[in-house]
Amino acid sequence: MVADYIHYRNEIAKHGNPKYPVRNVHTNEWHDTIWEYEKPHPTPSKLMADYYGMNEVNLAFPGSGNKQIFYKLSDYVIKNHKKIGLVVACWSSFTRVDLETNQQMLPANDYQSIVFSEYRDSERVKREVNDRYPLWKMLWNHGHMFYQKDIDAFYRYSILLDSICKQYGIECVQGASIITYPTSDDFNKYFIEHPMLSEVNHINFYGWPVFWDMGGRSIYDFNEKHFVSEHDQHPNAKGHEVVANRLIEFIDSRGFV
Repeated sequence: MVADYIHYRNEIAKHGNPKYPVRNVHTNEWHDTIWEYEKPHPTPSKLMADYYGMNEVNLAFPGSGNKQIFYKLSDYVIKNHKKIGLVVACWSSFTRVDLETNQQMLPANDYQSIVFSEYRDSERVKREVNDRYPLWKMLWNHGHMFYQKDIDAFYRYSILLDSICKQYGIECVQGASIITYPTSDDFNKYFIEHPMLSEVNHINFYGWPVFWDMGGRSIYDFNEKHFVSEHDQHPNAKGHEVVANRLIEFIDSRGFV
């Protein structure tokens, strides 16, 4: 679903790391400030669960890539399918690398993610990845970072998750929580001409085919009044309401629940 970002930030600060990196949207420069505790607000999954009279199970974690989302969701469905009424998968940016870890994470998570924004080695990527840049650079130098691989993985994950849910008679709604960037003519061509394109369950996929320049949209397609702050484009309480309402309207229009 959609991660509880405010709770995540509060937990990081509580465990001794109040440093909070923010980006100046005008200069694109990053600087550190201190995170001040903020009262958490209901996530979209909580708002949707209340609307449908269901119990919320939110497996999302900030910074997750599509591999982590698919692994967590598919494992949970297989183990708990008898008590699941609806699955909602909100896919992430393709430019995110998920690495399983057995190290103790605070807040607790079984993955470490590398979050970057473009498929090239640049100063921007170096700033974004920060202390994980040497690992990113190693993967880049060994040819593991390219958009065809990540597009292939997205199609596998989307189709397989839908198939697993169908096997157990569970409705599975999918969408893109954020738009992958940057796109290019080559990226778009590979995505839209992909041999698995027709196998995606378009009827159950909010905003398909995801990208604005292909006529799609993401669930988080809104403006700055729904952001945590001018320098942080994660959704605030109003943004979470917008996301929940969009998904509820989409689900109700198709009679899934």
